[in-house]
Amino acid sequence: MSISLTCNVCHHCFTVRKSESNPICPVCGSINVSKRSSDYLVSTPLLKKLIISEILLIAFIVAAISLFSFDGPIITKVEPDKEDHSINVTVKSSFLKRRLEYSFDNGKTYQNNNSFKVQKPGTYIIVVRDDKNRKHEWDIPVTFNDEDFDTDNTQSIATSSFNYPPQITGVETVNESIQGMNDGQIIIHTVHGNKPIRYSIDGGLSFSADSIFSNLEPDSYSISVVDEASHIDKWTDPVMINQGVAETEKGRSQAPSRNHVENLLNRLFSDPDNNILRDSLQSFFANQTMNVDCELIGIPPNTPYQLFQFLQRRYEGQPGSKRIQVLDIGYDNMNRINKLKIMETRVLLTN
Repeated sequence: MSISLTCNVCHHCFTVRKSESNPICPVCGSINVSKRSSDYLVSTPLLKKLIISEILLIAFIVAAISLFSFDGPIITKVEPDKEDHSINVTVKSSFLKRRLEYSFDNGKTYQNNNSFKVQKPGTYIIVVRDDKNRKHEWDIPVTFNDEDFDTDNTQSIATSSFNYPPQITGVETVNESIQGMNDGQIIIHTVHGNKPIRYSIDGGLSFSADSIFSNLEPDSYSISVVDEASHIDKWTDPVMINQGVAETEKGRSQAPSRNHVENLLNRLFSDPDNNILRDSLQSFFANQTMNVDCELIGIPPNTPYQLFQFLQRRYEGQPGSKRIQVLDIGYDNMNRINKLKIMETRVLLTN
């Protein structure tokens, strides 16, 4: 029976009888030999090459697996440019070249471009997603302050003004016409603020997208507004909707005073495009029984509706320069107006 040996000097493989006590390499004569398994007769240099090849193959397989199992996009760099008012994002690319989308508002909206033009001061949170909706969020928010927009560039200044909080500039009211009608109205005027602006007449308990509140009952109302950035402004004083003319037990109404009627007419005369106000005044006069004597302003006796049309055409866009004056007023036995004589007057405006 023979055994396989390998010379540790010249690496020659040979066989000898198992009974031979001191085997010698037949090539170099060295006695430095070692046993070798008969099923793995490979020289040492070849073995080294095989091992190196296997290591390289394993490394290639690991690299291929990591490449083709790309675990979503990875943001590697975010570069804010305070002078250009922009943010540029760099993302780790994939061999698969997946389609990427970029968000600068914490994932609310996305765009295909990796560069974002900053329009106003604020904090921007960067998120990137691929076409499999795998996302990566940059853990450092990017902030642009007001001073970053404080330049001589008019456009930049105008743009930064979008971040100003909302401001209530005025509140209009229309009182209830007749007691129990609950037809009061509040109109809120604002400037600035991040759109959309929402309006409240109950101190901020509820808000509406409409700045006009109709069908209000006589009461005290607290006015406030809020914008998209949660900036709030409150009107200092409570706003009152006054009670309308009261009905008596016999169905007779209290007679509208001359000043009350004059004020109603001048509301429309100073704001002829306010259709809601016009409808409210027409509703009031519809409960009267009179024709209107308008001879002193150049038209024959008219119905209230014709009077309103005339006032709208007559208005010349100069609030305060003209007024309607009630010269005479009369009532029937139900205290309804059956006689109304008016004229147009000019008001001298002084500084």
